[in-house]
Amino acid sequence: MKLSNEFVIAIAGKAGQGVLSMGDFMQHIAQNLGLYSFIWVDYPSLIKGGHNIVFIRISDRPIHAPVEYITYLIALDAESIEIHFDEIINKGVLIYDNDIVKQKISRKTTKKQQFFGVGVPFNAISRGINKSSRYANTAAIAALHFVLNWSLDNYTHIIEKKFKKKSQKIVDDNILALKQAYAYVEEHYDHIFSQELNHGEAEPYYSINGSQALAFGAIKAGVKFTAAYPMTPATPIFDSLAQNADEYGIIAKQAEDEISAICMTVGASYAGARALTMSSGGGFSLMVEALGLAGITETPLVVINAMRGGPSTGLPTKTEQSDLRFVLHASQGEFPRVVIAPGDSVELYTLIQEAFNLADLYQLPVLILTDKYLATSQMIFPQDIDLNAITIDRGILIHNKSDIGSDKYARYLFTKDGVSPRALPGSQGITFHSGSDEHNEYGEICEDAQNRVKMMDKRMKKEHSLLPSIPKPEVYGNTHAEITLISWGSTKWACIEAMELLAKYDITANVIHFTYIYPFNIRKTQPLLSRINRAIVVENNATGQFAGLLKQYFNFEPEHALLKYDGHPFYPDEISNIIRKEMF
Repeated sequence: MKLSNEFVIAIAGKAGQGVLSMGDFMQHIAQNLGLYSFIWVDYPSLIKGGHNIVFIRISDRPIHAPVEYITYLIALDAESIEIHFDEIINKGVLIYDNDIVKQKISRKTTKKQQFFGVGVPFNAISRGINKSSRYANTAAIAALHFVLNWSLDNYTHIIEKKFKKKSQKIVDDNILALKQAYAYVEEHYDHIFSQELNHGEAEPYYSINGSQALAFGAIKAGVKFTAAYPMTPATPIFDSLAQNADEYGIIAKQAEDEISAICMTVGASYAGARALTMSSGGGFSLMVEALGLAGITETPLVVINAMRGGPSTGLPTKTEQSDLRFVLHASQGEFPRVVIAPGDSVELYTLIQEAFNLADLYQLPVLILTDKYLATSQMIFPQDIDLNAITIDRGILIHNKSDIGSDKYARYLFTKDGVSPRALPGSQGITFHSGSDEHNEYGEICEDAQNRVKMMDKRMKKEHSLLPSIPKPEVYGNTHAEITLISWGSTKWACIEAMELLAKYDITANVIHFTYIYPFNIRKTQPLLSRINRAIVVENNATGQFAGLLKQYFNFEPEHALLKYDGHPFYPDEISNIIRKEMF
C-alpha cells in the first residue's frame, strides 16, 4: 500500500553502531528524492554505550516537528525492539538482524497493531566483507530501500561522496554490503508489505540542526571571539564556531570552566570584539555573577542558554524549557537585559544576529534560550531566505578625542535614552575607568545616594528605549479562532501542526508565537491577547513559567496551561488530542 503523504523511520541501537550517521544518510537520501525531512534524536547521558535512537520524518510537504509514531523501525539490537515495539504503527515494518534476534520477540502484536518483520543478517554480511560489524548499518539501510521500493543509486552516490577521502576500499566495501543485503531481502521477501512515498518536488532547502543555525547566524553577525566549557546540549554550538574559526577569523577558546568562559567573553566584548559564550543551565548558573559585570559596565554581551531538564545535573540529554524565570532574574541586583527564544532554524539564524545588534545598540546583555530538542534536531532551512536581510549595527561608537565634545570622556554619560557613547580601549586620546562597583559618569567609584539613583535610572531607561525594536508576537491561522495556542521558543511548530490537525475536526485554532520574551512590548501585544476566545499556553516545564509572565505583565490568564516535563518535546497529535478530549 502507499502512504498518503509521509512516514517516520526510526533507527535504534547501541552507541557506536552508527545510529546517528544512518540518520544523516537517510536525510540526504530523502533530499535527493525531492522529499522534506525532519530529524530528532534521543540518547542517554552516558559517555559510552546506552540506547540511542534517531527519528527521521519524511514527507512530500515541509515539516518542522516530531511525531509520536514509527512507520519503519530498524533495530540494530534486540533491546531496541523491546523498547519501541508499541510505537510501530499498524501495517508498519520492523527490520532487524535475524542473527541477533533468533528467538521469538517477547512482545506480541495485537489486532490493532499488525506489522511486518524483515530479518536480515546485517552483521554476518558485514563480517563476510571485513571480519567486523563495520558495515552492518549499511546493510540495514539497504533492507529499508527494498521495503520502500527505492533504488540503491541514491545511497551509492552518498557513500562515494562520504567515504571517498578515506579510501576507495571503504567505498567499495560499503557498496558491496549494500548490494548483498538488498539481494538477501529480495530473495527472502516480496513487496506485499511495501509502503511507498513517491518522489517529491521539494523546494531547494538546506538541512541544519539548531546549533549550526545559531553558529552560522553568529558568524554572519560578525562574531570574532567565543569561549565556552563543554556542556550538553550547548557544546555543538561552540564546536561549529571552532570548526569555522580559521575561515572567519574567530578566536575560539575552550575555557577551564564556565566562569572563565564568560569573563573572557565580557573582556573580549569590552575590547570591541563581537563575543559570544554558551552553556546549559548548570554552567549558566556559574556565569551569573559575570553577567552582572556586563550589566553594570554596560558591556554588550550575547549568551546562549541551551536548556535541559534540571535541577542540578537533572536530565543532561533531555529537553525542557524550565530556565526561563532563572534567566530573567539571573545575577544579583537589577539591570536591563533582553531575552530571546527562537522557535526554528530560520529564527535561530536571524535572531542571534538581532541579538548582537541589540547588545551593541543598547550596551547590555542579550540572552538566547534554546533547548536540547531544538539544538540537536535537524531542520529545514529554505534556500530562498535572504541571508543578508540583517545588517550589522555596532551602535554609538566614538573613535578619537575629537568625537567627545569635551575635555574629559564620560563613558557613562547620562543621556535621554540611557545609552552613552562608547569608546573602545585604545581609542586615540581617550582614557576612562570601568569597574564592577557603582560609579559616576566617568566610571569612578561613587556610592553617593543621588548618583546611585541617577545611574540605576539611566541603565533601566534602556528597557523603555529598546521597546520599539521589540516586534509583536507572530500570529498563525485564523485571527478569530475558537482556540489560541500560545507558544514560545521550541514549541512553535508542534503548536502550528496541532492547529492544522484540529481543523480536520472542525475546531478552529490559531497560534500566537513569542520569540522576544523580555521585555514585552505591551502596546503591540495587548491587542492580540484581548482578541483571544480560549487560550492554552504550551510549554515544556512543570510550573507554567511563561503563563505566569502573561499574568504578571498583561493580567492575562489562559484557560489552560499544557505542560510537559518528562524530557521529551511536544508532539502535534498529542496537543490536538488533549484539546479535543479536555475542551470539546
